[in-house]
Amino acid sequence: MRRLALLLTFALLTAGPGLLAQELKECASPEGELRQIALRPDGKMVATVIRAPVRRTRESQVKLWDIASGEEVATFDYQALDLRPLTFSPDGRLLAAEGHGPVAIMIVWDVAARKELASFRVSLGASVTTLAFSADGKRLGATGGRSVQFWDVASGKELSSFKVLVPAYGSAFSRDLRTLASPNYPEIDLWDVTTGKLRATLSEHRGPVRYVEFSGDGKTLVAASDFYDRKRPFRGEIRLWDVATGRERAVFQEGIENVGPAHLSPDGKTLALLDQGIERVVRLKLLDVATGRQRLILPPADHSFTSHAFARDGRLFVFGTPDFKKIKLWEVSLPKNDGK
Repeated sequence: MRRLALLLTFALLTAGPGLLAQELKECASPEGELRQIALRPDGKMVATVIRAPVRRTRESQVKLWDIASGEEVATFDYQALDLRPLTFSPDGRLLAAEGHGPVAIMIVWDVAARKELASFRVSLGASVTTLAFSADGKRLGATGGRSVQFWDVASGKELSSFKVLVPAYGSAFSRDLRTLASPNYPEIDLWDVTTGKLRATLSEHRGPVRYVEFSGDGKTLVAASDFYDRKRPFRGEIRLWDVATGRERAVFQEGIENVGPAHLSPDGKTLALLDQGIERVVRLKLLDVATGRQRLILPPADHSFTSHAFARDGRLFVFGTPDFKKIKLWEVSLPKNDGK
């Protein structure tokens, strides 16, 4: 197995008073295209999917990385599968991805044992677009095309399924795997996955909803949307919804342009989002939920932010891929909440 080169750097990117982005590591990957990145909830490990060159379009590798050391700790090779998406169980013990090939299968790995735990058939009729474990890691849910499907992880047995058109972007399961939030142009449909019935529709967005995510406690839904404005090409918007009541908790529009994925910190105080400005640079923005105050982090020269995730303890990690063949990882120091 080819070992990965590790370069330790500690460059600090200033982004306003009290806010620093610390570059932790840069890892050079073998030949291939970086397709997926997932952060383990405890913030100690990263999983990636590396796809082989075009001449071998269905050869993929799943690699596990230790964040503290920057070392590759496991590799799983699949000769005839295009693996996506990629997700850890809430306790970090399991990792899952769909293997899309002649036959679509779901693959689950035991992270500690560094081995494949189970694989079973997927019958969604289209590639998986949303994938999530239940809070206890015993069930797995997925969407794809016009279907939603659930399995028992230990046995691979299908538990239930129902038909509903789910877009190929932006949907999310609640942490207990009981609710599916699915964008429906300027609205969000909330589906009861036990009954397959529409539970509620959230409909105050000023444009198409691009991304949704449940907060860690499942009580808040984050919705990112954008809309056309004659004065500016794109105007972004973030809305926070109370899941139980369907009432709006907060709206953020000022200074938000072409909005990307948005995540709420575990304590609910900070909203982190990727935002592509008119200069076509993807920035990281941190919003104080109570005050709406924004702080901005720009990527280093010749790099681009591609995704971000909160660890369970509140640490925020940002990923970048300068050429799709390297992994760059930053840990962002969140501003302290002084109660003002």
